[in-house]
Amino acid sequence: MINTYSRLILIHGSYCLQVSFLSALLLVFGCNISFAHNSNLPNIASNQNQLISLAEEQQIGQLVAGSLNQVTNSQSLAIKLWLNDIVRPLINHSSLDDKQLQIFLVNNKNINAFAAPGGVIGVHSGVILEAQQVDELVAVLAHEIAHISQRHYAYRAAKEKRQAPIYLGAFLASIVLASEVDGDIGEAGLHATQTALMHSQMGYSREHEREADRVGLELMHTAGFDVRKMLTMLDLLHSPYTQEDPNWAWARSHPVSEERVADIAARIEQLPTNETSTHYQIDYQLLRILLATDLADTTKQSLVSISQQLDPLDNEFALFQDFALAIAYLKQQQWQEAEAILAALVKLYPTHGFIWDRWMYSLLQQGKYQDVITYGKEFMQLGFHSNLAHYYLATASFALQDMPSAMKFLDKIMQAQPLWIGGWEMLAQWSGQSADLSTHRYAMAQWHLLRGEFEQAKEQAFLGRQLVTTNTGQTEKLNLIISKAEQLARLAAEL
Repeated sequence: MINTYSRLILIHGSYCLQVSFLSALLLVFGCNISFAHNSNLPNIASNQNQLISLAEEQQIGQLVAGSLNQVTNSQSLAIKLWLNDIVRPLINHSSLDDKQLQIFLVNNKNINAFAAPGGVIGVHSGVILEAQQVDELVAVLAHEIAHISQRHYAYRAAKEKRQAPIYLGAFLASIVLASEVDGDIGEAGLHATQTALMHSQMGYSREHEREADRVGLELMHTAGFDVRKMLTMLDLLHSPYTQEDPNWAWARSHPVSEERVADIAARIEQLPTNETSTHYQIDYQLLRILLATDLADTTKQSLVSISQQLDPLDNEFALFQDFALAIAYLKQQQWQEAEAILAALVKLYPTHGFIWDRWMYSLLQQGKYQDVITYGKEFMQLGFHSNLAHYYLATASFALQDMPSAMKFLDKIMQAQPLWIGGWEMLAQWSGQSADLSTHRYAMAQWHLLRGEFEQAKEQAFLGRQLVTTNTGQTEKLNLIISKAEQLARLAAEL
């Protein structure tokens, strides 16, 4: 059900494709990662006159999320849950009225992150692989959350009344175009367009970037993260290595001055120190191992890359070595060898979701479905990995042809993660195989809606509505999908 799309890149904090006109997204989201902090900055978001409404921002966010869902596929539930967990303290301390954000991990070595109106945040895996500490990643995410909470897109759209919708339309069109053209077409034009747009936008975006710096720093501090790691990221941006690295090309066009580094260093010194969470840091290193393995061309290359980054003096050095070896075994489909290592690690680190997730995966691949059910229920009773446990319980039950249990556990996941597109895909497939056509049509409608495929969503909802006889609640849900699809289709047509 998931299509394969062309290679993506992120440039200057904006989600772009290698097609010339698509660098216009720079001006839409304006998410260059810079962290200067100035308590005297004006609160740009305090003047709410003549802005698009929050409801309109939410609709734009749904368009962007739909396009991203088409190209990022059904990413790992474990990674999705961890990203949600790491940003939750930031969101809770933000001024956002709607605390529900969607976070996308783009599996690409380029180093960037972006924010879109309506609560959409994206981060390249390259950022995670480059940042050594979890609080460095948090510094990036806090900056992007600040862009959303301060409504920077709304202000940009108000200032550039004609241009901003065109830029957004180009971005959305680019997602479709990406599946139809070579990823290298128009790269020269991309850089030319990008340069022109940046020169026209520098004065305006700088003001928003500085406010995002200020608010992001405050979010990190109040949420209990180590703000010193923000300075680490600034130093990295300012280094000669960064200026020469092609993956950091966007940083060269927005250089960080020594004055800005000194300014944020002085401000951080005025704040009490929060120590990095050991639990978060362990999880973060495990995630970096997973991503390094995914991006490596060969298993040997991934192990070499990981071993070069591990610190032998780290208290958890042995854990990271063993986990990397287990992931390498999984990539080579040596399930038993991976299971043995992961089972031992789970006993030592039972609360770390990435270890438990890969252990369950190794059991599934060997057809040990009853073991998955046993361990899933056991860890749920301990209060660990509830959402992951429901996922594996559902998958194992389905494999054992216990459809009632599979649907019960899957429903638990979808109640907790209603925007996880992978769950709707599973529900559509399973209900179709069990001839539950009403549920199948409903799940397909939701799946298409989350992918921004509005006509297909309406079609599936109409078909599902014809199958419903007594369930008025189901009919209302299908009508809501039709209504949302029509609204978003009209908005997309206007761009």
